Amino acid sequence: MSIKEQNNKEKPEKEIRQPRPGGHGKFLFDEDNKKLDNPRKKLWKFLFSYLKPFRGSFILFLILLLMGTSIISISPIITALIIDDGIVAQNSQIVLNMSIFYLSLMFFMAISTYISRYGMAKVSQNVVFKIRNDLFFKLQDMSLTYFDQHPSGDIISITTNDIDQLNQLVGGQFVMIISGFLSIVLTVIIMYIL
Repeated sequence: MSIKEQNNKEKPEKEIRQPRPGGHGKFLFDEDNKKLDNPRKKLWKFLFSYLKPFRGSFILFLILLLMGTSIISISPIITALIIDDGIVAQNSQIVLNMSIFYLSLMFFMAISTYISRYGMAKVSQNVVFKIRNDLFFKLQDMSLTYFDQHPSGDIISITTNDIDQLNQLVGGQFVMIISGFLSIVLTVIIMYIL
């Protein structure tokens, strides 16, 4: 056996890492490669710590959005009243009153939904601004060896893509999950009422 073959047998083969989608680095630059025990729990804790200063406005905008969702869900009841008590009974006063009430509810729903979405986007932008500032200052404090040891693509991915994902979560997806859940519950309840 030649020396070259012996050297090849002694060297352990490096593990080839397959490319994977999304952010490749650990969130907020954890130095070790160990798997997180409960990454979702830590992510929600991290996110709510940044939402804490905006808690009041976040809850207000969430309530406005839920009110708009509730109004959309009760609109079949109003439509049923207009048809059953107004059109079928040929009572034009009920048709007129319920139509005005329905239009005013739809107007309130449109205004509350617009204000809540605008406010949620503003809260989301403020949270992302704070996270990016903290991340920038953390990057400034890190040693140069960190940047030598970690691929620059991972660092850039964390500072841009992962933070943008948090922005979408706070501003859109989290709110839509709550709104969608309430809409489903109210729709099922109203189906049993009608």
